[in-house]
Amino acid sequence: MLKNRYAFLIATALSLTVAHAQTIHLVQDLNVGIEDALDEFNYKSVQLGSDLYFSANNGTEGYEPYMLKNGTLEMLSDIATGAESSSPTEFTIYNDKVYFTAYDAVNGGALWSTDGTPTGTVMEFTPSASATTNRPTGLTVAKNGALYFAFGNKLYKSFGTSANTSIVPGGVTVEFSENSTYTGLNYTPYEEGIAFISKENKVMKLWYAQDSIVKLGEATCDSYYFDYFGLNQVKDGLVFAVRSSFDPAFNGLYHYSPTLDTLHKLPVKGVADANVGRVFRLNKDRVIVLEYSNGFVSVDGTGTNDYVIATEYQGFSSGVNVNHTIVGDYAIFHSSDQSFSFIVTSTNGTVNGSTTIAQPDQPFSSNFITYGNYAIWAAGVSNGFVPQIWYADPYHGTSGTLYVHPQGAFNIKSIIMVGVQDNKLYFFSNLNTDIGRELYYLPLEITSTKEEKELDGYTITNKAGEIYVSTPTPNQELDVHVYDVAGRLVADKKLISNSSFQLEGMSGIYFIEAHTGSYRFTKPVFIAK
Repeated sequence: MLKNRYAFLIATALSLTVAHAQTIHLVQDLNVGIEDALDEFNYKSVQLGSDLYFSANNGTEGYEPYMLKNGTLEMLSDIATGAESSSPTEFTIYNDKVYFTAYDAVNGGALWSTDGTPTGTVMEFTPSASATTNRPTGLTVAKNGALYFAFGNKLYKSFGTSANTSIVPGGVTVEFSENSTYTGLNYTPYEEGIAFISKENKVMKLWYAQDSIVKLGEATCDSYYFDYFGLNQVKDGLVFAVRSSFDPAFNGLYHYSPTLDTLHKLPVKGVADANVGRVFRLNKDRVIVLEYSNGFVSVDGTGTNDYVIATEYQGFSSGVNVNHTIVGDYAIFHSSDQSFSFIVTSTNGTVNGSTTIAQPDQPFSSNFITYGNYAIWAAGVSNGFVPQIWYADPYHGTSGTLYVHPQGAFNIKSIIMVGVQDNKLYFFSNLNTDIGRELYYLPLEITSTKEEKELDGYTITNKAGEIYVSTPTPNQELDVHVYDVAGRLVADKKLISNSSFQLEGMSGIYFIEAHTGSYRFTKPVFIAK
């Protein structure tokens, strides 16, 4: 199966010629002097089309929403006027815009959107009549086309504007959060809507919401003190992990089965009360679980198809994330960061499809990003180690360095990856301590092949945003996934072969992947605005 997909990808996907460029370039000393222009704790960005969006500070207006367009930084709006910061966060692509939350003294914490222009950067909804410092959290785009978020212990459903935003009824206390110890979220897109976990004293409850909130199940701990994290959809329902130092029997990987309509504990490789430390998503069917007696395990929720994919896992202390990204069928993640041996694993969720794809000689990794068929990250970013920018290609099983800094990094998070634009890799960095944390780029050699070859009659054709999928077998059922250039799944479709679907509200480069059961074939398409 992988051989057939590999052949098609070589013909049609982006081709990155790895150039060992040894010079990094400062985009702009935005916050002039030694102060930081970028926040090491609020650094997450999104890419819409080729434009990158994130929070930045020019030293005059505070932290505000910025865009990198054609290599140039542009502030989109001074939301909290003057030197105060609106501290925009939760950047989320929705309806061909970027939505985010921001605070100002007049409107409080509110939902904003931008189309990439100052005049098109507007407040869409403020949930409170008073200027509260609270703000919407957990912006989540659901399959039903709605944008969900939590505010003031309530769940909101929005279609992008104040006029079509409302509270989802249900009388449930809703808090969306990321666990500070184990780093996983307590909410996730599920079916047509959203699922989330709540806690009431000793009782943990799992909920599902679309137009109203419905309880899926609950479990009771003997202690008030327990953590829940890593809620994700799998092939058969939902899974998440629970840990309690005061009630070890409550620990484990929990599974909600829609078939049985039950919430129960799920064994992980035969371990009933599994000691789970991290959970993150591989694809719509599987998650990767760090289970301390086995290592990293690929789980689909059935309890019978678990695969150990990496056995080395030390180095994940409290609050340390498993840095990872998704590249097509593969997850690329750092699976061990111990004894100055940094291991990066590539997996498609099976034993045969898992391997150590890179082993830099420097620990302390940055976040990972995806571009085309490549994962890109940095190693050695803290504690005096030598920063190195790495790439990995899971389809070829190759990896290597793109850049090695000439000296050690004595600041923490000295490199934070942002994205690729116009053959340049952009990242935040404070390697030059004379000017603080600013935006840099590294030139790459990236080309897109113009030759398109068909694989035995399996084709994907783009006609002005209408995507046609053809196979040699008529009436063949297809699962079609649409990914953006960062590797994020943005749409799921079920089709019959030799039919089409419309990519509405999208622009830029996307990767269309079709599954027939025997074959997977992929093609990049460009959708114009």
